[in-house]
Amino acid sequence: MTHDSVGLGEDGPTHQPIEHLASFRAMPNLYTMRPCDTIETAECWKISMESMKTPSLIALSRQGLTNIRESCEENKCAKGGYVIS
Repeated sequence: MTHDSVGLGEDGPTHQPIEHLASFRAMPNLYTMRPCDTIETAECWKISMESMKTPSLIALSRQGLTNIRESCEENKCAKGGYVIS
């Protein structure tokens, strides 16, 4: 999924489907992931490819994002949540 937006897009307030994430997270057996940068996107992709019995949904942003993390020695997204700062 793309075009998930917490803020307004560059073209104004056309749509903000952020509220759909809550309904996806409430669905049983659906991995719902919202990566914050390219490192997390790769980690979520790996989780999704390794999940043979559970469907996955990766919600990506339309905004250009900078990397928050600098290293990827371990898949921190596989923990479900972690402290960034």
